[in-house]
Amino acid sequence: MFLLHIFTRVILPVFVVITLGYVYARVQKVDVRPFARIVWNLTGPCLAFASLATTTIPDDDFARIFIFVIITTLALWPLTIAAARWLHLDRPTTSSFQLSVLFGNIVNYGFPMLLFAFGQSGVDRGVVFMTGNQLLLATLAVFIASRGTQSWRQSLSSMGRVPLLYGSLLGFAVNRLGIVIPAPIFDPIKLVGEANLMFMLLILGMQLAQVQLTDGRKAIAVAVALRLVVSVAVGTVVAALLGMQGLTRQTSIAEAGTPTAVYSTVIATEYNVAPGFAAATIFLSTLLSMITLTVVLALLGVR
Repeated sequence: MFLLHIFTRVILPVFVVITLGYVYARVQKVDVRPFARIVWNLTGPCLAFASLATTTIPDDDFARIFIFVIITTLALWPLTIAAARWLHLDRPTTSSFQLSVLFGNIVNYGFPMLLFAFGQSGVDRGVVFMTGNQLLLATLAVFIASRGTQSWRQSLSSMGRVPLLYGSLLGFAVNRLGIVIPAPIFDPIKLVGEANLMFMLLILGMQLAQVQLTDGRKAIAVAVALRLVVSVAVGTVVAALLGMQGLTRQTSIAEAGTPTAVYSTVIATEYNVAPGFAAATIFLSTLLSMITLTVVLALLGVR
């Protein structure tokens, strides 16, 4: 029954939307880049702003979760560099490989999982996890993606031109300063942000319609293993080092084990760094996460 609940409440709805995007791209010849730009430049920043402007997590938990995200991601980064060299990947595929490992699907997969496993308090902590993740998406992810086609100087410059970063910082500032935004202004922003989840899944489906799984299978398998297994192990160690306890520890480790983020294919598409590789990794990791996350949640004490 536990597996059935996870499938019907989390996995199935996700795959229904992915399938719609897939079918649409198979029927129509679609350029995914305009859709990816809407997510990257509009709906994503609105989601970050609306979520951070309204979070109510205590400062201590906020800080621990935020630091957990940063340390866990940075600890995984050297592993992805070493693995990419071992696999002899070219620069664009290396960027896509790193994006696929470092960033989990913490929102449109992770949030429903947290709600089912831990209730609304789990989701509240997931929002904080998203804060650190958004910062890394707007900086490290952009740097990695742009490195696939640009110089070091150009990559560093690209980090300062990301709307997601400014949406996150503005939302955090509004929250900490206690600013109340009138509903006629805030509600439309929140509504646009909520559209982000569906857009990301549709983009994934459209990208999967162009995926060829005959090439790069070994690299995809390594990326999935790093994302679903090694990331959890690293997260467990980091949680212990930070002295995380109870729900804060459980939700952080669970989020560390989510499959590859849909944003990976969005960013890979935007910067044209092997988006098909990212999409294939997302697809396989999402399928296998039903097994791996069930084990992780059981080890975390969820029944």
